[in-house]
Amino acid sequence: MARLSLLISLFSLALLASAQAHGAMDRAAHKKRGNCRPKSATSTSTTTTSSTDDSQPTSTSSSAVAVSTPQGSSGGGGDKCGLGWPNGDDGTILSCSGQCSWYHTWSVFPVNVGSALQFAAVFWGPDKADEWDANILNAGTNIAMFFNEPQEPEQSNIDALSAVPYWRTHMQYLKDQHGFRLGSAATSSNPNGIDWTNTFMQACPDCTIDFMCLHWYGTTVDDFTTYVNLWHTTYNRNIWVSEFACQNFVNLDQQCDDVPGFMAGAVAWLDSQDFVEHHAWFGMMRDMQGVNPADGLMNQDGSLSSLGWQYVSS
Repeated sequence: MARLSLLISLFSLALLASAQAHGAMDRAAHKKRGNCRPKSATSTSTTTTSSTDDSQPTSTSSSAVAVSTPQGSSGGGGDKCGLGWPNGDDGTILSCSGQCSWYHTWSVFPVNVGSALQFAAVFWGPDKADEWDANILNAGTNIAMFFNEPQEPEQSNIDALSAVPYWRTHMQYLKDQHGFRLGSAATSSNPNGIDWTNTFMQACPDCTIDFMCLHWYGTTVDDFTTYVNLWHTTYNRNIWVSEFACQNFVNLDQQCDDVPGFMAGAVAWLDSQDFVEHHAWFGMMRDMQGVNPADGLMNQDGSLSSLGWQYVSS
């Protein structure tokens, strides 16, 4: 165990140079409708500056505990790509989805336009508990994911020990009584994310987590794959990357110079890994909420950007 902790510590330190502290905001639903037909390749998103390695965030990371629980079973057939959809009941989700198989809305509420995609509900944070309890069994899904970036003050913002009762009260019964598959909290790729998850899992050995959720923002495919592999080997569970993009949150003036190339490499790797069940690029939205506009999958008129067409067709 000492050698394992040392090894994981070294892995964590190697990731510090590129780990990003970021969260998906509690998204306001957009009600506009648009035509999601792809535009030509000339309609690319904003040109970006030169790529650079990201600087070390202020947080530090300690060793995570390896968990010997067997991997959860696969989340089902279909392609792995999915949509993070903050656009309310905008029916263009049907024409935006391409070959993707699932979506989430950072909430318990699905899109009420008859989408054929699998909906995965997200219990965003403690202040959504009443909303969650009132709607989860009528949400048309058997997949539930826990808190959104709980270690980030501007996101669900709760310490790991305080989060345990929320899991036991609002999540565990979904599996025990209703057969749901349950995903962990999705921490940001700030190094303290794995610390939060490690503390949570030590405090709640009876929490039945079927797959690990995570977010990642950075600028190199190698850093991304190293981070995802670390979560898989540490917790021995399958992975859902419910947010990721080519974005530098440490130096906003130094973004990716080849977002399509990053996407191509990252998605190809994700799709080749048996332990990665699903992934969702950030983001399918008109307002990128502080994330590099070059990562946008949707144009302002609601149509797919060229990057969006690349993602849903890959």
